[in-house]
Amino acid sequence: MSTSINLSSNILEAAKVAAEKSDLTLDAYVEQAVRHALGRAGESTQASAPVELPAFDCGGAPLIDLDDQETSID
Repeated sequence: MSTSINLSSNILEAAKVAAEKSDLTLDAYVEQAVRHALGRAGESTQASAPVELPAFDCGGAPLIDLDDQETSID
């Protein structure tokens, strides 16, 4: 779907620079910004790379069974 929006020239230029730095098209950058503003940043029409989370060695065995999703910490 296509639509037109009016942006001030300084906002448009800043968006163009940010899009280029992010290696995105202006359209993709603006869509991402609007999704973020709406609290829907995780939604996308394109497949994204999986997020790699850091892992830490805390010096011992876990205190809960990590394979049991029903485990609670009480």
